[in-house]
Amino acid sequence: MVERAQLIGENKDLIWSALKTTESFLAQKEWREVECRSCGSPFFAKSSYNLDSCGSYKCTGYEFLAEPKKKKTLSPQRLGSKISSHFISQGYQVAARLPIVNQTGSTLFTGTCGQVFDNAIFNEQEYKSSPLLAIQPVIRLQGKDLVGVTDGFSTSFVNIASEQMGASKEQHLQNLNTWLDSLSESGIYMGTISLVPVVGTPDWGGIKPTGLTLRINYLGLELGVSNYFPAIRQDSRDTLKMSDISFGLERLAWALSKTPSYFDVLGPLDRSAVEEYRKMDRIRTITLMLASHVTPSNKDRGSKLRSLAKDPSVGDKVDLELIEYYYNWWSNFIDLPASLTETVNGIRAEIYRNKNAGIQNKTGIKDIPLDIPTEEYLQQLLLRNPDIGYVKRLFLEK
Repeated sequence: MVERAQLIGENKDLIWSALKTTESFLAQKEWREVECRSCGSPFFAKSSYNLDSCGSYKCTGYEFLAEPKKKKTLSPQRLGSKISSHFISQGYQVAARLPIVNQTGSTLFTGTCGQVFDNAIFNEQEYKSSPLLAIQPVIRLQGKDLVGVTDGFSTSFVNIASEQMGASKEQHLQNLNTWLDSLSESGIYMGTISLVPVVGTPDWGGIKPTGLTLRINYLGLELGVSNYFPAIRQDSRDTLKMSDISFGLERLAWALSKTPSYFDVLGPLDRSAVEEYRKMDRIRTITLMLASHVTPSNKDRGSKLRSLAKDPSVGDKVDLELIEYYYNWWSNFIDLPASLTETVNGIRAEIYRNKNAGIQNKTGIKDIPLDIPTEEYLQQLLLRNPDIGYVKRLFLEK
């Protein structure tokens, strides 16, 4: 496992204590320490199963797809409801959904359930220490280039997590135990799970808490992470302790259904059948952004939206069916402030803009607005050059 000498920083003693408490807790639950046959990394596995891999994708590939399939699988929506019922029965309160446009902290978008405590962490506001269950649509663009290349990645998904501020290490481990029970109840055999300990220091916009993480792997698929932060720095009060155990709901559904592709879980099936994965992802995330009142622009959030809209996979026609599908999909998990019509019009405007920009690059004429319908743009070009054949060629060659 992690050696004490490897730990650095002012909180190394707290991290070491959390690690030793974790080892003791898992031993009591019949988890043993194992070394990965491929990479040599230490991990915890159930004693009753001869698991010899850390369960990372690089070591095993997606071995879980070869496991027996369940006769009856759950959609992400139904799986979320099942997990919610389990946690509510254990006394957890359901956290209010956060808006996609993040207003606190250092991120442009809500990217994790843990941001439910942003006001406590960044503004040092009061908080409740009771455990929460959060189900939160999130946007993470860091892995956008992996979409359609390595299965299991998307730029937006539903993060489902238990969150507890002020949690002792023992309370954190009880939260972890509740999760392992819930996963088992949902149909994931604990003998196929690897718990990989890692010590890290994420950067939360100036606040850099050292935490103990257990990566929760299922035969090649990382389902989620269990994070314990024993000392989050504060200026006007004592440091905070935080338990944060989160999963990708769609990944959990994929782990259970074992469909050929992750995008079969996201749907629609007529698009995943022809492997339009990148287009599905881009339209899915753009829909969530526009439905959350993100305004396209050349900076901040708007530039991220605009970058996705420029992806060639989006195409040059409005895919109304796909937009409507994802608008309804997201509506199962969050109240969307913009209407479907507003969302469609927003995507249409970006497609017009991209078409017009391509023509502008050929003509060099910059005094025609880009944010107008392409037909209107072409008509304005005709006023400058009445050769209709030339204008039509510009459109076709863009």
